[in-house]
Amino acid sequence: MRRRTFLAVMGAGTLTGCNALGGNSTFESKKPGDAFSNVGTPSGLGKGDTGTSARVTLGKGQYTNLGFELGERSKMVVTGQVTKNAPIDMYVMTASQFNDFKRKPNLVPSETAAEGVTSIDVTNRFSSGNYFLVFDNTPLGQTEPSGEAVADFEFVLTGTGNG
Repeated sequence: MRRRTFLAVMGAGTLTGCNALGGNSTFESKKPGDAFSNVGTPSGLGKGDTGTSARVTLGKGQYTNLGFELGERSKMVVTGQVTKNAPIDMYVMTASQFNDFKRKPNLVPSETAAEGVTSIDVTNRFSSGNYFLVFDNTPLGQTEPSGEAVADFEFVLTGTGNG
């Protein structure tokens, strides 16, 4: 099993913009550098695994993302807990899906969706490519935001082979 031949690039581009959804609802990105705190190494990383642990804080009507690139087929595990104003929605999107999400706020395309969660426990396998882990505190998914949401999470990638 090859584990270190993929790239886990944990940096996302700066997002801008605000789109009105009607009424007082907004759909706006929160810059990753402003959204993530307490960034560290996840507990229990296996040999060759990579990942991050952090706290994400989102105001009502905000989303943010963590971009990553896979150079080979990989397993992704995200665990955590929403500690304030649960629930929130969490998605894993391809770069194309994320671009659609930003441009068409009534559309929530994803490879993996965990909507209306208070506890995060997602495991999935992905082919090589560019992806975004999206934390969403907007009314776009299953959640109706009640205020500023806070979640602590761990994100771990394990390479499993080609493609």
